[in-house]
Amino acid sequence: MQGRSKNNFACLCAMVLPIFLPQAGLCGHSYKVLYTFQGGSDGYFPLAPLIRDKSGNFYGATEFGGGDGCENLGCGTIFKLAPDGTKSILHAFTGGSDGALPVAGLVMDRAGHLFGTALGGGEGTCAGYLGCGTVFELDPGGTFTILYSFTGGSDGAQPGTLIAGPQGSLTGATAYGGNLGCYTGYGCGVIYQLKHSKQTVVHTFSGADGEFPGGFFASGGKLYGGAGSGGDNGYGVIYRLAGNGKETVLHSFDGTDGWGPGRPVVDEAGNFYGTTSEGGDGCEQWDEGCGTLFQLAPDGTLTVLHDFDGQGEGGVPSDLVRDAKGNLYGTTNDGGDMNCDPVDGCGEIFEFTVDGSFKQLHVFAGTDGEAPVARLLIGSDGHLYGTTSGGGNASCQYGGVGGCGVIFEIKE
Repeated sequence: MQGRSKNNFACLCAMVLPIFLPQAGLCGHSYKVLYTFQGGSDGYFPLAPLIRDKSGNFYGATEFGGGDGCENLGCGTIFKLAPDGTKSILHAFTGGSDGALPVAGLVMDRAGHLFGTALGGGEGTCAGYLGCGTVFELDPGGTFTILYSFTGGSDGAQPGTLIAGPQGSLTGATAYGGNLGCYTGYGCGVIYQLKHSKQTVVHTFSGADGEFPGGFFASGGKLYGGAGSGGDNGYGVIYRLAGNGKETVLHSFDGTDGWGPGRPVVDEAGNFYGTTSEGGDGCEQWDEGCGTLFQLAPDGTLTVLHDFDGQGEGGVPSDLVRDAKGNLYGTTNDGGDMNCDPVDGCGEIFEFTVDGSFKQLHVFAGTDGEAPVARLLIGSDGHLYGTTSGGGNASCQYGGVGGCGVIFEIKE
């Protein structure tokens, strides 16, 4: 349900040197492609948000590529992009015990260890996903270790977002599993904690309190996040989870105010800001709406700040990031330049300012990227960094979509 991303399949093309494409942006911003994925062993379809270390190296993941497994699509990669544009593969997934299809973001500890999840693979059995998923660690020396393999039962299945907690603990969410009486036997997902390879389920979703939890963040000993569906109306919820596992639904969406909320951000006054991938006031392409940008006040009042139109103002927005001035930034998977893709458009990068103005910062044209999905990264330099799931090298084709994705930078 979460988003109408373009259909993506295998991409097989030759390795070439990184492509740099400086390009003028909108509103006084400049856009530059830092790296163009080539498919095959190089990977393609990057969905995970980027992270960056103190030396300026980027780390991320591609859902596919890296090898010949997973029905020849490749099972995904973990990569590093150095400041000089040199890209290296840190791990190529096999679809076996190590996992398959990494789609969530990585986290890094102070010692430089990377932690993440793979949607499938592992030791469990989950039909259609080559296993139920894994949690892994990749140390600075390149040693890859499985910390946990999901079974698809009460412990969850298909893990996503991870955050690092105190004393080496990791907290994460699974989209499925848990209460197998929920969602026709697949389960509605769990929040779990992992410490010293011991997994403890903190909360099991029942449907009424949300289904399919996605991104979240921690603040004051509590978790705040979005569940893509469920709640009072079936359109998803924003929730708070206390340390003892007690959940409070802060808002249940009804479709008119959005459908499919992602990870919110919060300001100093306690207001939450976020997006929904669908719902809202409707748009020409999709009767259910092209998504919303909302504010949720501390008293529970939700205000739709922007309805995406699926055209020039985009559709299917990503999760937001917020700068020190309170401006919000995101991408849309759809909309933008409809000449690029007459049905969906190729997406865009946008800013929602503190005074309530919606601004396009960059409209994708295909050659410079297409269909961004991942949350943006605000660097210490104030620049925005991100990935697109397609576009770039037009000779790299999969599922009818040209290009295997890019890594980009945008700045004033």
